[in-house]
Amino acid sequence: MNKVILIGRMTKDIEVRYTQSNTPVGQFSIAIDNGKDDQGNDRPADFINCVIWETQAENMKKYTGKGWLICVEGRIKNDNYEDKDGNKKYRTYVLASRVIYLKEPNKAPLPTEPDYIKNQNSEENSAEASANSLQTTADPYEAFGEEFQLTEDELPF
Repeated sequence: MNKVILIGRMTKDIEVRYTQSNTPVGQFSIAIDNGKDDQGNDRPADFINCVIWETQAENMKKYTGKGWLICVEGRIKNDNYEDKDGNKKYRTYVLASRVIYLKEPNKAPLPTEPDYIKNQNSEENSAEASANSLQTTADPYEAFGEEFQLTEDELPF
């Protein structure tokens, strides 16, 4: 089975190009935080290249950009080709089948389904209680560790 699920921040805006048959294809990369080691030092981030096709590529161009926290679901793909000098080149990337937008840079997380599910056993079923619970939504990714910021100098490209 070849399945990948990654959560990370976009390192730059997606680049969307079109094939000869006018099919959109987007390329982007995400930075994945690796947390801290046993001594409390930051582990270096992993930078993963991704490709997404068709409507999802165009939607990412419209609705996301550098710094967005996203979840990428897909599979690992290996390609090889010959460059103009006849040298064989290899490329490994994630072929994304689905991307979920989690958090815009410097903003609160986007609403998630569990925030809207009412507890059927709760005695507080009033509309006021529901409104209060939506206003105090905690960050669902808080358990993943501290948020990190990358500067332009830290990006590998």
